[in-house]
Amino acid sequence: MAGGSSAVEFLCEEEKNARGRRQEGLKLGGLITAAIGIGLMVFIAAVDRSDRAPAYLVGLIPLLIGVALLSYAYLLAPKQS
Repeated sequence: MAGGSSAVEFLCEEEKNARGRRQEGLKLGGLITAAIGIGLMVFIAAVDRSDRAPAYLVGLIPLLIGVALLSYAYLLAPKQS
């Protein structure tokens, strides 16, 4: 029975590691997406010299997606035990 017990323990540890990797991936993805949004806003603001509506606000889309990913990763995602 020791073999079965250690196999179950191994599977539980693997699941815990997978959860940790998934949460770290969410954090990294959120940071990258938010940085892309900020960079896009700066780039469009520098390139667009028209007097029309501010086109740089398009960068808010990836920025807010990154904020949502980070919010989920830090506030809502199940905590590791």
